[in-house]
Amino acid sequence: MDIQTEDQDRVEPGWFSYKSAAQYTDMSEVSLWRLVRQGLLHPARINRSVRFSREELDTLLESRRA
Repeated sequence: MDIQTEDQDRVEPGWFSYKSAAQYTDMSEVSLWRLVRQGLLHPARINRSVRFSREELDTLLESRRA
């Protein structure tokens, strides 16, 4: 019998809204907006929906590591 925990069943999203990207990066939505304005983040836009890729957010976090 194979017992699975909730963590094993959880699917991590590959794309994030401003709100979920802010939670994922521990930054404010305003900080993310500023990074987009500065050209440091390049979210995908579909109609009025804006989504950040996990890969780009991870790259940003790695580049800002002290």
